[in-house]
Amino acid sequence: MSDTRRLFLILSILVRYRRPMTVQEIRLRLPKNDRVHVRSVQRDLVVLKRWMKLVVDRSEKPYRWSFPDKSPCPCCWK
Repeated sequence: MSDTRRLFLILSILVRYRRPMTVQEIRLRLPKNDRVHVRSVQRDLVVLKRWMKLVVDRSEKPYRWSFPDKSPCPCCWK
């Protein structure tokens, strides 16, 4: 699987659920053929954070990642 495809899958998971999720929760929601190591998902989230307005809650571990509530969907901007 390409890294770009995985980035889009992770982003779609965050947009679809619109709630804070741990890396493990995100990883388990990836299609079985596309599952990678937890560390790979962590790296992907850091990359996505550079380009999208992702929010990371570092108040407790495991960290929780989310797409901001008030921001528009990145695919349709609604």
